[in-house]
Amino acid sequence: YDVFMIDWEAPRPEERDLGLDDYVLDFLPACVDRVLEETGEPDLSVIGYCFGGVLSLLWASLHADGPLKNLITFTTPID
Repeated sequence: YDVFMIDWEAPRPEERDLGLDDYVLDFLPACVDRVLEETGEPDLSVIGYCFGGVLSLLWASLHADGPLKNLITFTTPID
């Protein structure tokens, strides 16, 4: 399996205006596109840890017909 990881650093001062939409609508789709391009695979599995799980769930909810094959979240603050 090819494994790719996104490590979210704390936003820098110049990134103070970023919102959830930037992460869910811009950053994650760019990462997914890059992984699919690098691997040549038609789909991918996503594992989200903690708030990464929240971002993954938000992204997945917007792409029900997209390339997501499996979604795993753990220690994700949802109810």
